[in-house]
Amino acid sequence: MDMRRLWAIIEYLPALVFFSIASFIASRFLIAFFPSEPFGWQIFLTLAPLGREIGGIFPTSTLEYGVLAAAGFILSGAFCLLIARFPNWRRARFIGFHLSLIVLILSMGDEKVWVASLNNSGTLIQYNMIPSFSELDPAIICLFFGVICACLATHRDMIWALRHPVRRLR
Repeated sequence: MDMRRLWAIIEYLPALVFFSIASFIASRFLIAFFPSEPFGWQIFLTLAPLGREIGGIFPTSTLEYGVLAAAGFILSGAFCLLIARFPNWRRARFIGFHLSLIVLILSMGDEKVWVASLNNSGTLIQYNMIPSFSELDPAIICLFFGVICACLATHRDMIWALRHPVRRLR
């Protein structure tokens, strides 16, 4: 596989994060309206490790909030798809890709990736700096490291742009 093609595939992964969380929110509504359908449960259980923490922020009590949340994640994913196609939009790529990394890190909070132990008084007694990916699905681990690679690619592009400024002719 050509290295450019691999980087092109990796740069679409931040959009996949947003689309996955939007699908998780949509699956919650499928379960709410059609609880006996196994398709909604399959989507929900497959995407639960990725969307449980973020999906808990948005209530499923009203359809308007869920549609608004899912539309926001779909628009964010569409934004990431758009900026993946235009490599000259360096700042937008930097912000969009890092936003997807932050959303992905927040969504993995419930899966005990970053473990901190507290005693009864609430003081920190043990914190592990190395994340524990033992509870996660291998596809989510690959997605996490792929999004990190996409973010590193934006850092590479920003550094290249700083080293090779465009000369303006008068």
